Amino acid sequence: MLRTNLEKLERADLIRRTQFVLEIEYWFKHGLVQETTYEALLKQDRRRLHHFVAEILEHWQDDSALTAVLARHWDEAGESARAFGYYVRTGDNAARVYANKEALMAYQRAIELSEALELSHTQLAHLYVQRGRVYELNAQYDAALASYDALEQVALARQDSALALEALLARISIYATPNARFDFERAIELAQQAIVRARELKDRAAEAKALWLLLLVYSHSNRPRDAMPKGEAALALARELNLRELTAYILNDLGGVYISEGDFASGLALLQEANQLWRELDNLPMLADNLSSRAGFLIYAGEMDAVLQLSDEAYHITERIGNLWGHSYSLFAVGVAHLERGEFALAIAKMQECIAVGERAGFIAPRLDTQLDLGRAYLWLGETQRAIEVGEQTLKDIAGFPLGLPLCYAALVEFYAAAGDLTRAQEHLHNARETLAQANNLLVYEMYVERAALLLAVARGDWQTVRTMCAEVISQLEKIHVRLFLADVWYYLARALFELGNANAGFDALARADAVAQAIGSRRMRWQILALRAEMEQAHGNHLLADESREHARGLLRFIADNAPVELRKVFLNRPDVRALMEKDE
Repeated sequence: MLRTNLEKLERADLIRRTQFVLEIEYWFKHGLVQETTYEALLKQDRRRLHHFVAEILEHWQDDSALTAVLARHWDEAGESARAFGYYVRTGDNAARVYANKEALMAYQRAIELSEALELSHTQLAHLYVQRGRVYELNAQYDAALASYDALEQVALARQDSALALEALLARISIYATPNARFDFERAIELAQQAIVRARELKDRAAEAKALWLLLLVYSHSNRPRDAMPKGEAALALARELNLRELTAYILNDLGGVYISEGDFASGLALLQEANQLWRELDNLPMLADNLSSRAGFLIYAGEMDAVLQLSDEAYHITERIGNLWGHSYSLFAVGVAHLERGEFALAIAKMQECIAVGERAGFIAPRLDTQLDLGRAYLWLGETQRAIEVGEQTLKDIAGFPLGLPLCYAALVEFYAAAGDLTRAQEHLHNARETLAQANNLLVYEMYVERAALLLAVARGDWQTVRTMCAEVISQLEKIHVRLFLADVWYYLARALFELGNANAGFDALARADAVAQAIGSRRMRWQILALRAEMEQAHGNHLLADESREHARGLLRFIADNAPVELRKVFLNRPDVRALMEKDE
């Protein structure tokens, strides 16, 4: 009877047979016919059919591949409890492959159904927190906060203190990270409340998470010495309770704290341990974050090949999963690596992409660090005024993020000093040092501020001060194994010693500068080092050695010019020091 009716419908061209192997399948030729036929059924008949189909699918098919279909059929059959479970599984499956739109739709319907169901604390916490996390991956921070607030309301209605604590912990994670809703004072206040509540409830896992969140907010607010004991306490507790995912989060952030305090070896070891855990847990957003963090720290060590390799893996992960925040972060160190290599066009393109995507994701950091690196790119190409404009714009952009002011003022010292406006440069140096104290004298910030002071002394031609400052900065950088800008400082020391008449020491310092520049692959500095060597050899009558150094420097300049943005190539070649060197090549 069924086959006869199907054949009649097929002859009438209303349905079409689409599969002949294993099972025969039919599809309506026009959606309107299907919709009309469905609507013509009585409601009880529709429910009965949906129930029948759902049972058949559960019995004969692997339901893990059909969760969305089963969720809809059980929902239409009026079986809310069974539909709820499948909607949650659909949301989880979609979130696992970063199909965020589909995940949100499934979670939303599960939440609607949950209002009429008796659900456990664990089920509700998972549902609302997962929905919030998907919103966070989409950079929809207000929607995420609304999801956590809704969970808190459910907890209050149920008089469930443990569920309310879950909602509180979820909210803190947004306030504690650098996004459009970053609020470190609020995060600290809420995290301290969470620790008290966790201890009252004797919930040691929640206590470990609250301690981790304090680590997170202290590290993002430039308070590494406050962050470290919280992180170590959180890590010990997470390891004791075998909380592998939380352990990975703590390792990820505690590693950064160690590095910010100058302990690169310990910090990188923690990050590597976290990396292994993220791979085992198949947590792609955090694996990408870990890779980008390691790249961001290795840039200071001058490990350019590793920086580009780690960043590239992170970039491809975030592109695949559609994570804008991670996409921007994956480019954080890339531009600097290409700048050092003299690949200015590529560096600027990567920096602009980092800033643009970060803006869409609500990621604050590129508007500070990457924008200032972009300003340096323009400066080194000879666009001094454009560098100043970028620096001044950055100062406006970070008005709501005062902890970033030392970096911004330090860059403005460099830009104005290069422009010859030493008065403005001095004003910004004063501001940099004043705000550095407010930023808790963070080691990396201090490095940039002292470098800015050195560049101002160079611009003034105060070679005695330059010599003294170089010795101090070199000692500090070598102590913490930082090679980024180390070649610059050795170069300025060589210049100072040459100007002060100590040629032998000057040649030694220049050799050290060249060794560092070669080790990190810095064409940006090598051409300047070779040009100074040519000048010093010429002054000592070593004309052949001077010519060799000069010719090598010209080769590097030609590479940089060829790899500069087309519209800035002439600007670079018209830099007075570049033009002076290249004109002798004509």
